[in-house]
Amino acid sequence: MKILTQYTKNGREWHVCRREGSIAIFTHDHRFYEVIVIQSHNGREIAGNHVSAAEYPPSNEQWGSKGWSFSNLADATAKYNELKQIDP
Repeated sequence: MKILTQYTKNGREWHVCRREGSIAIFTHDHRFYEVIVIQSHNGREIAGNHVSAAEYPPSNEQWGSKGWSFSNLADATAKYNELKQIDP
């Protein structure tokens, strides 16, 4: 399975800075933070092409339920810790 360590969203490159299980904090330039619930699939076929099993971030439509944006690490860490209590 391809493990999510970075992704591009809305033109920005995001890199993991903290992760435990499926809960992670990603950062862009250490100025912006996203806390996400990492999702996964066991492989798919799209237009006749096989896509290997992989993890992926929430879609824009899932923002607010599986992803949150923060302008500082302290607030991102608080949300991260809250989610870890729900999904240890």
